[in-house]
Amino acid sequence: MTNTHTFIQTHSEPTCSVCGSQERNKIAEGQDFEYETCQNIWQMWECQQCSHIQLDPRPADSTLSQIYPKTYYSYNFEKNVNRFALACKAYLDKGKFNRILSHCRLMPKSYLDIGCGDGRYLAQMIKRGLSQNLVHGLELDENAVKRAQSVGLQVQQCRIEDAQHLPDNGLDMATMFHVIEHVANPAFVISQLAKKMTNGATLVIETPNADSFDAKLFKTRYWGGYHFPRHWHIFTPQSLSRILEQN
Repeated sequence: MTNTHTFIQTHSEPTCSVCGSQERNKIAEGQDFEYETCQNIWQMWECQQCSHIQLDPRPADSTLSQIYPKTYYSYNFEKNVNRFALACKAYLDKGKFNRILSHCRLMPKSYLDIGCGDGRYLAQMIKRGLSQNLVHGLELDENAVKRAQSVGLQVQQCRIEDAQHLPDNGLDMATMFHVIEHVANPAFVISQLAKKMTNGATLVIETPNADSFDAKLFKTRYWGGYHFPRHWHIFTPQSLSRILEQN
């Protein structure tokens, strides 16, 4: 691997974010194979108590603009994927939301997508009959936010932890598609989100599964779910259930 970038600053995270234990085993290490943003060798650790997997050390907050370059795929989804693939993705997304909504007690009247990109899921929920005023998105990329706002979507450039514009007990459904593995403190994120949701609301989380076949096959280095150094937490169904129940 040829990498012309330097080493970046890091932050130590020796304590398991799910159970608080510091008993752990190193299970994998690797570099930023995808974007080659730095020369650091990153390590994944598995908690001996609850099996949660965590990156330690992780990139310092000051380096986020480096490890998430302007070419990052989710910032340019529409440009990076051809029209046929986009059409297939739209069809699959419609089926995904049909399944999600089938698990809701009632059809949601308000919706939030965290890490919404340019807002394609927000637009889908509006097409399903939700009022545009009750459909919200949060996104960190400035250009994606501007694109969403340019077509009238309510998207703010902020984290859920800082989303003061969202009222407490105001959301019937929230989605986090491949977001929770990127955050520093998933327990705090979930606890803050819970305050924004109504009684009986639905929370949908999609994230890499450390119990999957491919995770076990490429466990020590090359599993795509590690996404070094952008994925800071890797859950199993058990560890994700535990952190949700606790928060």
